[in-house]
Amino acid sequence: HLAENKAAVLLVSSNSAPMPTNPEFVDLLLAGDREAACKAAEEMEGQPVYSGTKQAVTVWMRRNAAAYAAEGVRMNSIGPGYTRTPLSAAVEDDPTYGDAIKQFIASIPVGRPGVPQDMADAASFLLGDRAGFICGAMLFVDGGHDAMMRSDKF
Repeated sequence: HLAENKAAVLLVSSNSAPMPTNPEFVDLLLAGDREAACKAAEEMEGQPVYSGTKQAVTVWMRRNAAAYAAEGVRMNSIGPGYTRTPLSAAVEDDPTYGDAIKQFIASIPVGRPGVPQDMADAASFLLGDRAGFICGAMLFVDGGHDAMMRSDKF
């Protein structure tokens, strides 16, 4: 159905996708081995599990973008950074984690956290006709965090 409609597809990754993780875990995810991936995740800390899953989403998109494009389907992803939502706002006020979150927010180069509309605007662009030649891209929507933290990697 995607090809019939010359559709655009957008996957939601994260700016955490490039972070260090267990490469074997990512390989298990990409192979579709759910049982082994879940077992591996149980032995890992939370952040590497999260970044590994988002890395797998992004790698899968990159590996498959050309084949989808050949069928007339553009596929891209966004990599949101810290986004203020009711859930994240609650963590900002948490006595245990609040200070660390506030410091993290203060480190965002554009000087503010993201809001859901930032993600929606990026998604709308990538799904629209004005992005007709963009395919297989990961757009970081993170206020410059990826550029700041990984300036020499792209």
